[in-house]
Amino acid sequence: MSQPESERGYERSSGDVLVEDLDDRREMLDVATQKTRFTLLQGIVSHPAELPSLRELELLNPRLGRTTIHEHLEKLIDAGVIDRVENTETANDPNVPSKFYGLTKEGRSVLEGTGLFDAASTLKHYYNKIQKTEEHDRYESAPRP
Repeated sequence: MSQPESERGYERSSGDVLVEDLDDRREMLDVATQKTRFTLLQGIVSHPAELPSLRELELLNPRLGRTTIHEHLEKLIDAGVIDRVENTETANDPNVPSKFYGLTKEGRSVLEGTGLFDAASTLKHYYNKIQKTEEHDRYESAPRP
């Protein structure tokens, strides 16, 4: 029985296209559910646009350093759970962010069974209750791609 084609396929040396399989999904889930990374994913899901900047994630997670957050975001990107998107219109404006982080279609699919999306409305509620600084408000209101 052949496997259906997938957007995330890759070629073997024989030219056969392999599709994302259960092991790929398990690996994505393993990466995403590590405690710090799952906390960052909660920050992404709780954000009004589900597309926060690095600085917004820092403000939501004051105990984590920028380097730590960035390293975990890179692992999530490498695993295909999230993407980094850029707003080229604000790339040269130092007052607002131009890079944002959001779930990929595959990441959302893999995380469906974790309860993350069941808690989305609660996460958004708490996000809206956070006492935000002027900087946070400025970053939150920045245009996104």
